[in-house]
Amino acid sequence: MKKLFATSAAAIALTAGLSAPTQADDLGISLNAGFVTDYVFRGNQLSGAGAYGGVDFEVAGFYVGAWAIQDHGNDDGPAFGSTGLEVDGYLGYGLELENSFNFNVGYNNYSYTYSSDREDEVGGSIGFYGFAVSYYYGWDHDYRPGNSKDLVVEYQYYDVSWSGEYFGALIGHYNLEGDTVAPEADNAIDEKSYSYFELSTGGEVATLDVSVTYGRKFGIKTLSGDDGNDTGTDYFLLDVSKSFSF
Repeated sequence: MKKLFATSAAAIALTAGLSAPTQADDLGISLNAGFVTDYVFRGNQLSGAGAYGGVDFEVAGFYVGAWAIQDHGNDDGPAFGSTGLEVDGYLGYGLELENSFNFNVGYNNYSYTYSSDREDEVGGSIGFYGFAVSYYYGWDHDYRPGNSKDLVVEYQYYDVSWSGEYFGALIGHYNLEGDTVAPEADNAIDEKSYSYFELSTGGEVATLDVSVTYGRKFGIKTLSGDDGNDTGTDYFLLDVSKSFSF
């Protein structure tokens, strides 16, 4: 299966158990490594260019894996300029049937070597003939030096996507739960909700998987109730990767 959106642990988790299913009791092991010109996850530019890699284990549809990428933080957070890694772990169950129906349920964790922040989420996806709907409910543990306590914010994320052999499209939405945050969380999380879409094309070039993605983030609402960047923000990214299965 072509992973047009596999530039994050969540995207890999959605397909970890769905690509070339193994026999019922056989252990499947896959490795992946690559480079992306911008690390964009769910419409947010989290870092600049960086290398990434991961490993997945799958047996009878159950999977567990880890994924890491160079992460320098973004320009609106306290970790900007940090040199470190985002290290993600995930586990779950995925199945693809002969009639192209597939589903996935799982847990994802996002952690950082340069920060105590982390996110945990549970959810899954269901798909049929290239179309898929995904939903995740998560907890954002946001640590800020000097705060009397960590901020934990709950969020929802969902998207609808289509993926073909060479082209893909996705539209997603992110929303924080609740109307306010604790006063200890000054400058912690500013965006209340936003939407985004992505258009991708890709294929195999000299044994490498290459994809190009254009995306736009829009409909930004802030915690203060004001609109964010009304004009939206655009991004382009190039992803070059290689996968190995055993």
